[in-house]
Amino acid sequence: MIRDGWRYAHGLTKVPEANLDPALEAKINAKITEDRLDPALDAKINRPLPTLPTTLASRVGFVAGYENSNGPDRRFSRSVEFPLPAPRALGFDDVLVVTPGVTSTTCPGSYNDPRTTAAKLCVYLGGSTEGVSNAHAFSLRPFGALGFELMWRTHDAGESHVVATYAYQAPTA
Repeated sequence: MIRDGWRYAHGLTKVPEANLDPALEAKINAKITEDRLDPALDAKINRPLPTLPTTLASRVGFVAGYENSNGPDRRFSRSVEFPLPAPRALGFDDVLVVTPGVTSTTCPGSYNDPRTTAAKLCVYLGGSTEGVSNAHAFSLRPFGALGFELMWRTHDAGESHVVATYAYQAPTA
């Protein structure tokens, strides 16, 4: 009996269900109810779940593309996927590329401070020192409510890179 107790205590022998005390077996098999929970545990288990957004309300981000072109006028692009869908699909009228030195009332920000107006996506290209090299003819293609593609073409053969920031603000109700 002592040897059996030692083996049970060290996990070498499993306690068979037939050896359980009937009162203990009843407690183990009883359905868990809230009145049996400790108040601290009850508060943790039954706390309200946070309400998570189902669509993207606003977003500020960064996009970069580095490519090596084997000739002039080659097309390159980078896709950006929003972490959540926008509340409605973006159209070509909802997106704007802002190149260095250009101002816009729709896109009142800058590369260093990306901002936008409601229902618009503004992509700000980095200045010549920050990150546009051997690139021109910039354009955007929206992917419905999921994101966008930034496209550019090269001037000449060689390394081409584009660095940009962007801002999106959901339409006001």
